[in-house]
Amino acid sequence: MSSVGDNPISVEGLMNKLALVLFFLFGQALGAAEPKVLAIHYVKSFFASVHQNNSRYSVVLTTLSCGFPVKVLEIPQTLELKFTKVRAGMHEGYIRSELLSESQEVCFQDRYPRFIDQLDLDLESMHYFGRLYDLYVEGSSNVK
Repeated sequence: MSSVGDNPISVEGLMNKLALVLFFLFGQALGAAEPKVLAIHYVKSFFASVHQNNSRYSVVLTTLSCGFPVKVLEIPQTLELKFTKVRAGMHEGYIRSELLSESQEVCFQDRYPRFIDQLDLDLESMHYFGRLYDLYVEGSSNVK
């Protein structure tokens, strides 16, 4: 035990108090960083990409297949932003809202599993199909 002036200070007691304060602050930081899950949605397209940003041209974090459940963290507030913030496994990013469904649908892979198994898709092919669904624009043309 060391003493400073007339007040004795226990180094062990000081270290215990410091460790307790740091543990409390670290726990608060971890709890604040965890976003709230709003809902569970399911991928409804053959493949879909989870992007780093809310743009179809941003970096792809992972590619998901039809029926994969994702945790919805943020729903777009405007019609201009058509991306939903999700957590899929260990990845947190954005997916096109129109590729998600609130209920799990029967997918092409579920209807024709023998056909899909014969395709023998590797990761590169899955990524390719996910990008294809990102860049494919549905709807009518405005060209006259």
